Amino acid sequence: MKFPPWRRREEELEEEIQSHLRMAIRDRMLLKANLHLCCDTTPGQLQVVLEKLRGLLRDHPRVADNPAHVRFVGFGDSSLDLEMFAYVDTSDSNEFLACQEEINLRIMRIVEEAGTGLALPSRTLYHTQDRGGRRQALDEGQRLRALRQNPRRSEKNSREGDPVLASSSVPPRTDPEP
Repeated sequence: MKFPPWRRREEELEEEIQSHLRMAIRDRMLLKANLHLCCDTTPGQLQVVLEKLRGLLRDHPRVADNPAHVRFVGFGDSSLDLEMFAYVDTSDSNEFLACQEEINLRIMRIVEEAGTGLALPSRTLYHTQDRGGRRQALDEGQRLRALRQNPRRSEKNSREGDPVLASSSVPPRTDPEP
């Protein structure tokens, strides 16, 4: 039997209220973060980040001792992946968000002090040219940034100077003549 839309919405609201009531009864809230470090992070830098993050959780007055962990969980497409898991001793969502913000800012400082960085999704395009067997790596993002910085550069000139565009099978854009 299908219920009318107003009845389904009523049930959804009741479920949401119950969820909030359950959260109000809790004395702590889950803090979970997935961190993605740059692929060029060295094992030494990774170890420093892990140790300092564990110390951050251990020494923070609002973070519950057990369970709290920081682990290197794997290799992403463009990152080294860490997982941080802990409970914050509060039932107030505003206190939790303030604590989460403080911890996130400390995470950023720890990563920066270790000499590494947080990874952003990226892609490198490898294009082989017949220049004595030498292989060139062309970062697509760098090429696009260069084109954006110099918008007056004509399409023809950018094709001649760019091995990827020069070998493209897409014809150059021609502006309609008035």
